[in-house]
Amino acid sequence: MKKIFGILFFCLFYGCGSVYQITPLQDFSFENGKKIIESNLKNSSVLLEIAQDNYNTITPLLVKVLAKSQNPIVFDSNNITAYQEGKIFKVLDSHQILHSNINFTNSLRAFNIPIPSLPINYYYPNIFYSPFFGFGFGRNYGISDDYFREIEYSSSILFAHYLKKTTLKNDIFSGGFVAIVLQDAIEGKIYIKVQIGEEIHEVGFFLQSQQK
Repeated sequence: MKKIFGILFFCLFYGCGSVYQITPLQDFSFENGKKIIESNLKNSSVLLEIAQDNYNTITPLLVKVLAKSQNPIVFDSNNITAYQEGKIFKVLDSHQILHSNINFTNSLRAFNIPIPSLPINYYYPNIFYSPFFGFGFGRNYGISDDYFREIEYSSSILFAHYLKKTTLKNDIFSGGFVAIVLQDAIEGKIYIKVQIGEEIHEVGFFLQSQQK
């Protein structure tokens, strides 16, 4: 009963999000369960990896972006843009990950990055404010500190693997994870653009609603 009570409050204040099946529009291959899309232009190449078949907008979409370039170009999350029908979605930088109050455990596990489970003892809600998703839960009342340790731990693991400033080379792919806030996404096509110097790689996905 306590768990159900907590989930209801979570949906009320934090939002339960919308669930979509996410499918690449381009040809892709599989590697250890991950979908890999490759884009090649004259002077650069990009690999984009996605691990989720179904995506819930309650958390950012986690993708792994790797690139290489014939020219030494500095590459980070500022080189990545996501949009849908003219709406630009926020791409978090590595420091925002640490302060997002978001639990990335399931997203990381989908990429085969192990995150040990921590016990969650009880679920009475308190409210905090996230700069990316609005109101959610906070400490002191309700959810045990184990839950927040899981948030902190998953955020730290993601930060270690996140895309930070990297000088690209022409003989090896470099990069890392990026988290894209798709809170107001709707069913339909969505695109991720990766800019490498003057070249722009664009990868598309189709979001199909799983709501009944």
